[in-house]
Amino acid sequence: MRDGLAVYERDSVIFNKIQYDWALLSSLMFITNVHNRLNVLDYGGALGTTYRQNKKFFDLLDCKKSWIILEQKRFVDIGKHEFSNNELSFINSLDELNDSIDLVLLGSSICYFEKPYGVLANLIKLKPNFILITKTPFSDLDEDNLSIQIIRPSIYNATYPVWTFSKNKFMNYMVSSYNLVEEWEDQLQHTDDDRVLMGMLFKLKT
Repeated sequence: MRDGLAVYERDSVIFNKIQYDWALLSSLMFITNVHNRLNVLDYGGALGTTYRQNKKFFDLLDCKKSWIILEQKRFVDIGKHEFSNNELSFINSLDELNDSIDLVLLGSSICYFEKPYGVLANLIKLKPNFILITKTPFSDLDEDNLSIQIIRPSIYNATYPVWTFSKNKFMNYMVSSYNLVEEWEDQLQHTDDDRVLMGMLFKLKT
């Protein structure tokens, strides 16, 4: 994507057409309209897939834009050397943030953290105006469930521990500091069990 050799990439898979997440893009445009700027912390954003997926629309915005990706050190080292620009930057920890954040984006990432509620607690301390969660598994169970995700061999051979969140438990945690603006089922991916991949947009309580 960076060098024009591929149209779109997601999770190491190359596509010949961008698969837009319109709910995500609508949320980004809404937040830009609210603040007349777009300062994003993309937590677990790899090398900038979501940024480049929507860059055509970002380039039309006549306002300040900053997209900061917080990732593992290896991603950050490669990102700084190969992918950073005047809008896109990479950091290893929240301590490296220098500016206030309008939006924290958790795009199919919070479910892979060992201690997701600890991560949420640290993010909530930053008091971002919005928190946007996408492609994250939820269930109607009373408790969160930890399982093993097996990647299809046609993509690559790997397994990952993944959380399926109790929707009620997750919402009860968030509503102490944030109001739910909207939620939706994510149609870009699907599961073969009772989990539902969802997106949620939260706004800081004032």
